[in-house]
Amino acid sequence: EPPTPPVAWAWPPPAVLHFDVTRGPRRGTATLDWAPDGPPDAALDGVDYRLTLRIRWHDGDAPWHWHSEGRLDPVHGPRPRRFEDRRGRRGARALNLEDEGAEGPRRLRWSVHARALAAPAGVQDRLSWLLRLAADPQAARAPAALPVAGPAGELQDWRWRAAGDDGAPAWHRRPERPYDTAVDWEPAPDGWPRTWSLSEARGPALTLQRVG
Repeated sequence: EPPTPPVAWAWPPPAVLHFDVTRGPRRGTATLDWAPDGPPDAALDGVDYRLTLRIRWHDGDAPWHWHSEGRLDPVHGPRPRRFEDRRGRRGARALNLEDEGAEGPRRLRWSVHARALAAPAGVQDRLSWLLRLAADPQAARAPAALPVAGPAGELQDWRWRAAGDDGAPAWHRRPERPYDTAVDWEPAPDGWPRTWSLSEARGPALTLQRVG
């Protein structure tokens, strides 16, 4: 992969964040569990990570579970290896990012079909993008454009526009084609989101508002 512009990554410490969740008329709560494998206060460059989002719905439906795991690369930032998306009682959909030798390109492979694509440099999954922006000290002022792969076989280029007029940093990603994803992201002072939402052509937006 070609090198990305240098970033002095500020990997956040381990944390469990709590959110209120809405999706149309549905309400719920969520936890975002960030767990790097390195010991407390140690440098995290090169260690493995796990990032897990669990959503519990107030209507008693089965919870949603998103999980990203990979490595914290000192050059490229988060380098996800696998992402799983399990919603309710349906089976999990998975995205794997595979290395083809030490110098070979990475490949994106999905559980939903046999297609494989070359992975763009710095590609993130549908959860690791939050870590990518949280670890970049410049992201609140100018978040980097990101290639983001999802579990249904999609690969999108997320470019950000400033949103809001109250002076607080808030960012919006507009859909660029049919069935594309709209994203809103407002960072808190610690780099993790204060609010974030994902909206696609099919179904209402999933919105998470941080609490505590």
